[in-house]
Amino acid sequence: MSAVVCLLVIYIITAKIYDSVILKKVPYIDEPIGQYVNIDGAKIYYESHGEGQPLLIIHGFLGSTDNFKKIVPEISEENKVYLIDNIGFGHSDKNPQLDYSKKSMAQLAADFILKMKLDKAIIMGHSMGGEIALNLALDHPDLIKKLILVDSAGYSQSVPQAPRSKFARSIYKFAINNLMITYPST
Repeated sequence: MSAVVCLLVIYIITAKIYDSVILKKVPYIDEPIGQYVNIDGAKIYYESHGEGQPLLIIHGFLGSTDNFKKIVPEISEENKVYLIDNIGFGHSDKNPQLDYSKKSMAQLAADFILKMKLDKAIIMGHSMGGEIALNLALDHPDLIKKLILVDSAGYSQSVPQAPRSKFARSIYKFAINNLMITYPST
């Protein structure tokens, strides 16, 4: 129980620091230049820049559309870039009754793609946005032309239990020890 209280205190302190320090240093964050779209009862903020192949950029944890302001001019020369604020972040809804799971955010991204009539979008996910993008690609591969992951979080799923019988455990151990591909760290 004390661990939960400790995590809650850390979260509140982090949120206060973010609100009072970081947001104050970015002068344009209070002046949205984009638009809002309503998806499944959630007000989603987005911006679009440029023309061409649609490129949807999904930000990471504690991020927003503002994270990509410096790269938008260059990448929007050949792409129609869509930046969205995930629910709970940036200018999008922050409603405690919304589902904040990565699967739900991926579904909101899929619904955004469909609502905006983006044909085979390129999806770029950064950090937590990478995990959302992975969920989007797994659940809706027909909506995606390419997937770009930048410092991505992993795909969350339950870890399979080791088999219970001795024979099955020996095969499992053999597979884990001899058949998995590992890469040396650099």
